[in-house]
Amino acid sequence: MRFLLLFFPLVLVSQKAFNFDYTLVYKTTYFKEDTTTVNRIFLVNSKDNSYYALLTKNDSLRYNLILHQRDSLHAEVQINKDLFLNGEAINMDCKTIVPFRNPYKNQIKYYDFIKLNDTVLDAKVLKTYVLKSNLNERKIKRKKIGYNSYLIDSTIKDFKPNFDHETAYEEWKTDYVFPNGVFVSKIFYDSEANKRVEQNLIEFKPVHRFITIIEDCNTNYNIKVSNYKP
Repeated sequence: MRFLLLFFPLVLVSQKAFNFDYTLVYKTTYFKEDTTTVNRIFLVNSKDNSYYALLTKNDSLRYNLILHQRDSLHAEVQINKDLFLNGEAINMDCKTIVPFRNPYKNQIKYYDFIKLNDTVLDAKVLKTYVLKSNLNERKIKRKKIGYNSYLIDSTIKDFKPNFDHETAYEEWKTDYVFPNGVFVSKIFYDSEANKRVEQNLIEFKPVHRFITIIEDCNTNYNIKVSNYKP
């Protein structure tokens, strides 16, 4: 894991807590010369999709953990698997945090959500959307712009969609055409319509978890990202 030294002010209140009420596990396949499949574990707040946590396997004892709050902060640490599986709270300190500002906000003018016909999967009707560039096909090919496809179970009406794609999240905030619900499938295609990354939901359950930043970071201006070893 690579770490950077950044020089931006980070404004946080003391002991900032992130609450999560659901965990979603996606079997994720990366299509390339050596196709690989991993499980990506999301901790989400069904009422607030402005932040999420993502866990992936590091080794037999540890997870890589990303905490991401849009337009605010980003952290990448390693945690003991037992800590995650058996405990409710995960603590971080300021050394793990860097400021984050979405550099792609202006890109939403080049993208649109498009609703397609519903998809039936395992006898369930799912809403189908794609996020595609609205540039002409020649520019899409020249710039090699891919697109995202989403299957969403919209019967879970009080669940805000968990976008891990910044442009998709910004487009969702702007257009309000995307329904609430849980993603059953998320697929990224390249500009030639080749499937590159496919995420399929394999587990969805309520949880009661917290990630807490355990100190006041207001006075920290030179923030060095470092490993967190519980």
